[in-house]
Amino acid sequence: MPQESFEWTLRALEEQPGFLSGEGKPHPDYRYRPAPQRVFERCPVCGGAGRPYYRALAYWINDFEYPHLPAKLWMKCGGCGNLYTWKYPEELLTQAEHPALVQPDKSRALAAARSSNASILSIWSTILNRLRGYTSGRDLLEVGIGEGCLLAVALEMGYKPDAVEIVQQSAQEVADILQIPIWNGDFLDYHPDKKYSVVIMGDVIEHVTDPERALRSAHSLLADDGALWLSTPNFEGSFTRMLKFRDPMWLEPYHISYFNFDGLRALAEQCGFAVREYQVSSRYNGSMELILTKA
Repeated sequence: MPQESFEWTLRALEEQPGFLSGEGKPHPDYRYRPAPQRVFERCPVCGGAGRPYYRALAYWINDFEYPHLPAKLWMKCGGCGNLYTWKYPEELLTQAEHPALVQPDKSRALAAARSSNASILSIWSTILNRLRGYTSGRDLLEVGIGEGCLLAVALEMGYKPDAVEIVQQSAQEVADILQIPIWNGDFLDYHPDKKYSVVIMGDVIEHVTDPERALRSAHSLLADDGALWLSTPNFEGSFTRMLKFRDPMWLEPYHISYFNFDGLRALAEQCGFAVREYQVSSRYNGSMELILTKA
């Protein structure tokens, strides 16, 4: 009874807002307060009808915070078979309403720094070397920059990178560290006057409200001989098969969609891509990594 469980959880917290607070809890000062939520009445992947599938208690994950609901209801689409969240905070769907190119602060060229992990940098190097087997071009676009590790490796390996980041603070921090401009805005509003040999979408597509439009935008930005590298959690992946519902990805409050490989491949093919490689991620437990080219 996932939907009933979801509603009972919120009802209990409405009556006792501090029920999940206290010493020893992951968020000891938490008090429940409702926030406006967008209700996904249809699957954001294909528009099909969904049914309640699983209720997770997002409160238990480390990055949980307001305005997310402490409980998360996953719906399963009867059309494409992918999963999607039933409710998501409206506040987080209206970021970067005024897109702009964030320029690096030259005065911080030496002061701006961030520690990094050698293994992560090495993994990105391996991924870029694999992509060289599909395209010899050096124009690269990263959608969603994280901490800037991929961009740093791309610069080291001779690529000419551009980047899109929806969170302004993240865009400015990475721009200052690497001393390159970052486009701050929604990827769907990014319309450069160039094509890219490599497009990187690492753990991005699960966050967007319209995955099909995002993939079609990536297709339009990709050179005919280019390659798209994409990663996203897989609810039928080996990690989740082993852990079942103890996989923390079920708790992730920031994810809108949750794919399996068959569902993602069908969407990619619908958008004009062919899947060339599939790999279990060494970057993040439970994720799948794909290399796609234009069909």
